[in-house]
Amino acid sequence: MKRIRLGRMMSRPMVDAILEIKENNRYMKGIFSYVGFDTKWIGFHDEKRAGGQSKWNFVSLFTYALQAIYSVSDAPFSYV
Repeated sequence: MKRIRLGRMMSRPMVDAILEIKENNRYMKGIFSYVGFDTKWIGFHDEKRAGGQSKWNFVSLFTYALQAIYSVSDAPFSYV
């Protein structure tokens, strides 16, 4: 399975735009897209985890996915 790591370099205007958003449950991946700044991808060599295991399990990941859907989309509410 391919491991994914997240890291970001942001310009000051992007940081300011993110900080202006008043959101209680911040799904940051959605917010990064929402503020509308260009994204550039930087490749890097991924190292294997030095120790321990992820604390994410199926329920945690599923809950996170639902939060993402509800926080960045109006579509779920159109079915209610």
